[in-house]
Amino acid sequence: MESSELSSVLEMGETVKTNESRVPTGIASLDKIIDGGFNVGDNIMVAGQPGAGKSTFGAQFLYNGAVLYDQTGVYVTFVESGSKFKRDMLRFGWDFADLERQRKVMVLDLVQAISKKGIEVNFEAILTASKTLNAKRLVIDSLSALTTYINTKAEARSFVALANRLLEASGCTAIMMVEMPWGKAEIGAGFEEFMADGLMILESRLEQFRVRRRLYVPKMRGTNHALDCFDFFITSEGIKVSPVSTAKE
Repeated sequence: MESSELSSVLEMGETVKTNESRVPTGIASLDKIIDGGFNVGDNIMVAGQPGAGKSTFGAQFLYNGAVLYDQTGVYVTFVESGSKFKRDMLRFGWDFADLERQRKVMVLDLVQAISKKGIEVNFEAILTASKTLNAKRLVIDSLSALTTYINTKAEARSFVALANRLLEASGCTAIMMVEMPWGKAEIGAGFEEFMADGLMILESRLEQFRVRRRLYVPKMRGTNHALDCFDFFITSEGIKVSPVSTAKE
């Protein structure tokens, strides 16, 4: 697709009605796909291969919440340091350091805090940060890193029960990132999707010597969501989603 064609497609339908029972992402075409946004208080899993745009999506969700909707948010990173995260997001014009100074966002760096005994401690730290900021949005990047030390089904069940209880206690609409290995359809360790109210897949696939990114939503409770695949693009302004499904191209 040529750049002029891409721009015209992405500009289609750039407005979406707001609804108090919904938490919009601020990405207009995506919000239309998911019926105006996520349900307030839901836990949403965003899965994809490395480089698919999961961290960018999570950051955009928080940034738009703070800037467009006056909603505070916490970004929890188990993958890269908070300083690197804030540096990398400047490429989109998203100044998280400034949002932290305004107490609109908190970047919680837990990269060095992952351990088998520390899962509950980590969630308690997340809960404390959310309560301190009175956060409405929460992003955990990533659930895959947090669950590194879970090896058995019994531990997995305990983790899901604990995580759901603490996420509900946070009062936030939460997004949790999960890794999908290249060339495989499995999501994480195979149990994470059971703790989510919604599941969104960011697919990155090699087609005709270039990487093509597609988005689809197989699960979103209480939502009349589209079931088609949609191309999405990582631009200088963040993620933009085509309003036209790949089936209708």
